[in-house]
Amino acid sequence: MVRALGLLTGAVVIAIGIGLLTRADTAFGMVWAVGMVLFGVIVVVSWLAHRPRTRAPLPARDETRDGEPARFHPRRISDPMLFITGTLGAWCTVVAVVGAVEESWLWLVLAGVPAVYLAGFPLLWAAGRLRPGGVWVTPTRVVDEHYGLRTEVAIADVAALSPRAQTLHVTLKAGAAVTEHRLTPKPWRARSTALEIQTKDLQGGSQQLAQELTP
Repeated sequence: MVRALGLLTGAVVIAIGIGLLTRADTAFGMVWAVGMVLFGVIVVVSWLAHRPRTRAPLPARDETRDGEPARFHPRRISDPMLFITGTLGAWCTVVAVVGAVEESWLWLVLAGVPAVYLAGFPLLWAAGRLRPGGVWVTPTRVVDEHYGLRTEVAIADVAALSPRAQTLHVTLKAGAAVTEHRLTPKPWRARSTALEIQTKDLQGGSQQLAQELTP
């Protein structure tokens, strides 16, 4: 029922946007009407992306990581984040430009700042800096890369592993070092998850990963 309501809401918003677009008499008014249509499209796309469905995890594969043999567990992009942020970023850019020309230069700030932030996600993804990444298990380390943050922990420093539904909780020995590599600026990267590895989209989940990390 809730999902059907979301789809209906998206369709209604699109219809309202189209109606406003036919009545807009200025370029700035047309931009806002198009924005209404885009919001409706985003709602529909989000509904489609989050429908209950079974998607097999990407298979693990053997790789080489910094000169060591490694077992790589890739993550799959499972949400429409890039489409949503890219669409809204492009729309905010148009609002900033048209608003500054037709209304006030303040629109360059009001819409320009969110345009830079939102467009940053697809641009960083295209540059290879913002990916779901995955987990590499080598004979000496476990490396977890997730949306702009790469974390490395020596397997010898792991004291205990606690597999959970969608994460693997890692307990480290006293004084253990955690190495973090920040691939993107802070506003765009994932929060630090050194002791909590996301395993939702990994083949075998947290149980399989825990087995590989156990000596």
